[in-house]
Amino acid sequence: MIRESNLLLVEDDMAIRQSLTRVLATENYKVFGASSCREALLLCTQNQIDVVLLDLNLDPEDGWDVFHQLRELRPDLPIFVTSGQPQRFEHLSADRADGVRVLVLHGRVERGELTRELCDAVQASRSLRRACTARHERFRPSATAR
Repeated sequence: MIRESNLLLVEDDMAIRQSLTRVLATENYKVFGASSCREALLLCTQNQIDVVLLDLNLDPEDGWDVFHQLRELRPDLPIFVTSGQPQRFEHLSADRADGVRVLVLHGRVERGELTRELCDAVQASRSLRRACTARHERFRPSATAR
């Protein structure tokens, strides 16, 4: 059985958030919905989030601010930024967004494409965490060495 992945969905439009939550739940994602930066950061600290889907149009907040705060909190966290307004990707923050994955949403999104991208990001992130944990374990002094 495939392990459920925890996805943080940051979207201020409740109808879109609910619709995406329903779709993603059928793809084995446990979705944590946030409508603001504050909620997103709180959910990220309280849960082991595997991937983030972040809308840049968070009225009145700027999604790039949320992006940078999440990145500061968890540098290894895969974050997909979305927007129905392509000019949002021309923001100065886009140039400083290392490792950002961009999904430009123009109306309808292909479900398979979205879930494939999210799945790939979760698998890469988990592999990196396992490698870091293994490296940390190798260099941890054993109790018998003291």
